[in-house]
Amino acid sequence: MVRMKSRRKAAARFVHAAAAAAIIAIAGLGFAGLLPSCDELPLKLEAKRLVEEAAGGGGGIVWSIETVINSGDVGQSASISLFGNNPRIVGWDVGSRQVKFVKSNAGVWSSPESAKYSNQGKCVLKMLASTDTPMLAVSDGASDEFYLVSNNGSGWTNVFQGTRSSMVSIGLAMNGDLTWPAFIRSGAVREAWYVLSGTETLIDDVNIGVCIAIEYADERPHVVYGSGTDIVYRRWVGSWSRSVVTTGPGQFMQDCDFAVLGAGTIIELCYVDGNLAKLVYSVSTNGGTTWTETTVAANNCGSCSLGLGPAGVPCIAYFETLNRNLMFAYKTTDGVWKTETVDAEGDVGYDASIAVDGNARIHIAYYDTTNGDLKYATRSTPW
Repeated sequence: MVRMKSRRKAAARFVHAAAAAAIIAIAGLGFAGLLPSCDELPLKLEAKRLVEEAAGGGGGIVWSIETVINSGDVGQSASISLFGNNPRIVGWDVGSRQVKFVKSNAGVWSSPESAKYSNQGKCVLKMLASTDTPMLAVSDGASDEFYLVSNNGSGWTNVFQGTRSSMVSIGLAMNGDLTWPAFIRSGAVREAWYVLSGTETLIDDVNIGVCIAIEYADERPHVVYGSGTDIVYRRWVGSWSRSVVTTGPGQFMQDCDFAVLGAGTIIELCYVDGNLAKLVYSVSTNGGTTWTETTVAANNCGSCSLGLGPAGVPCIAYFETLNRNLMFAYKTTDGVWKTETVDAEGDVGYDASIAVDGNARIHIAYYDTTNGDLKYATRSTPW
């Protein structure tokens, strides 16, 4: 899901594992910019590369890494969603300015499809709960319009077209087969909006906020965004309730992703404090009234995406800016955060998007800046 670099991303991006609580979803934010491609080059797969790292005192953690699109310059604003345990991924093609879509069934990748033109490249992907139908939220900076597009097997078509200009960040939530887009628009006044049944509705004047995410749980939408110096959490209860997650990093919140569990009692959030370049995990167990924060990585963080495993145990994919690596962080059963390097081959991990399947297997889509490729990593064992 947003970053303050030249893109914003959301995400979200995970599929809830079979867990004690009904995890409804994670939002993601996406950003970048690009043009249409007339012909699709065939998909070329990079030979799988196994990256092993020492795990504690012994054994090894194995990541399998594939290049899923290596034609053009594709992968900015990467967003992943799952249908069953099978990944569906979008990434923005800088040259053609098309959002490209690929999917894998039983390990076999499709050829890339051009889903939607976008001059900015901000996009978020979710899959409908009942069918293998992708729903894609896209911002087009050239026309200053917001689109929700879908493909039911007969080609990509517009489901909704908004008119709010100059998107800074977008998010997309699902409630079964109902979609809930949200976005921050810039202009004379920067505002947070969401869309329900084709109607755009104002949530808040967000001052200088740059990041928004939306989820759906307990039959109502939930949003997180930066507003002035605050990071704000709100949910719809006939009107928008409002609580402050933390004060200080709101205007510097470079990226964020969150999830709502069960009846909305537990909210889990990760964000990057762009001022300090640190990765923070925050959780509320009382519906957003109070929050507890933990620093996952103290510096050199550029983006993040949140996934949830069994019983809502969190994990995070993030971009480490010093060595330009894709990283994976996870919370152990004793409450300690640990990190692993997923991919360190070149400048990789920008715009990472994570999903966790029903077997607690990790799926990550991300951008390889060195080669201009869209890449995909999976972890051989649950964490």
